[in-house]
Amino acid sequence: MSTGADCRFIEVAPGRWQYRLQEWPYGDNDQYETSRVFPSFTAALEDLDQNHANPGGWSTTLHPDHRHEWTVQEGAQVPAGVEVTIRIKSLGQDPTKEAILELLQSGGISTDHLRVRAASEWDMSARIRTCEACGESKT
Repeated sequence: MSTGADCRFIEVAPGRWQYRLQEWPYGDNDQYETSRVFPSFTAALEDLDQNHANPGGWSTTLHPDHRHEWTVQEGAQVPAGVEVTIRIKSLGQDPTKEAILELLQSGGISTDHLRVRAASEWDMSARIRTCEACGESKT
C-alpha cells in the first residue's frame, strides 16, 4: 500500500541525486523533506525505500548533463527489431543455432524475436542495460 505522497528525485549534478518527499498531510501540503545528496540514483532510491513508507511512485528531474547509470537486466527480453551480436568461443567447432538458443534461454533471455546467423566467431558480451533514472535502454 502506498501513502500517495508526492516524491521527486532530482539530479542536482551529473550522477548526484537527492529526493524531495511531501510531508503529512499529503495532497495540498507544500511542505517537503529534502534528502541529502547521494552518489547515484540507485543509492537515493534505496535510502527512500529503507527510511520511508512507499509514496506510490515518483517523478525525476534530470540534470542537463545527465549521467546514465546502466544496470544489466536479468531475464532481459530483446525487443523485436533490435540486433544483438552474440559471440561464443567454442572449442574447435562452431555451436549450432539450437545450442545457442538453448544457452540463451537457460540464462533467462527471451528468444521469441531472436534471429541467429551462423558465424565463425561468437561473443557473449551483449546485454540489455537500462538506466533506472531515465528509463533509457540499450544493448
